[in-house]
Amino acid sequence: MSEFQALMLSPWGAQPGASDATVTFAPSTDRFHVSLFDPWVRVPERTPTPAPRTQVLARSLRRQTGWSQRNLASVLRSTHPTVRALEEGRSSAQQDELYDQLVGVHEVVDRVFELAGRDSRETNRLLKAATPQSTTALDLLTAGDFPAAYLAALDAARPRRSSRMMQSIWKSSPGTATHSLEPADSH
Repeated sequence: MSEFQALMLSPWGAQPGASDATVTFAPSTDRFHVSLFDPWVRVPERTPTPAPRTQVLARSLRRQTGWSQRNLASVLRSTHPTVRALEEGRSSAQQDELYDQLVGVHEVVDRVFELAGRDSRETNRLLKAATPQSTTALDLLTAGDFPAAYLAALDAARPRRSSRMMQSIWKSSPGTATHSLEPADSH
C-alpha cells in the first residue's frame, strides 16, 4: 500500500452535510496533503526576528577584544548595566550619542581585529600600545577620535621607521652647506 488515508474529525463532531476530510500520506516522500482543514493543520512558519544592531555590535566588540562589560562601558563612556542591556537586546540606543560611540568604536576595533589576524589578544595589545605621542588607541577611542585611534593602532602594528634618504654622511651645522649655492667668481 503506497498511500494511507486517515479520517480527520472536527473537535465539535461531524458537521451535517460536510464531506469527510482526508489526509493523504505518501510513504515514499515526506509530503502530505490536507484537504479541508488546511488552516487547522498548518502551523505558520516562525521567522526569527533579527537581533538589534546595538546587540550585535556590543557582542562583536567583546568577542573581538576579550573585554569585560565594564571595560567596554568605560570605552563607550557608559555603565556596565547599560552594556549588559545592549547585549541582551533590552536597550536600543538608536537615537543618542551612545549609538554613535558604539558604531565608531566597532568600526575601528573591527579593522584592527582584521589587522591583528583575527586574534583578540593581539587586537587588545595594539589598542593598548603607546604611540610616540604617549597616547594609546584605546584612549583615543574613549575620546571619540576614531581616525586618530586607527592610526595609533596602525603605528603600534607597524612602527614608522626613520628615513635615511635625505641624510648626509658629512656632519653639518645649521646655517652652513656642504657646497656653495652661489655661483663661483671667476675673477
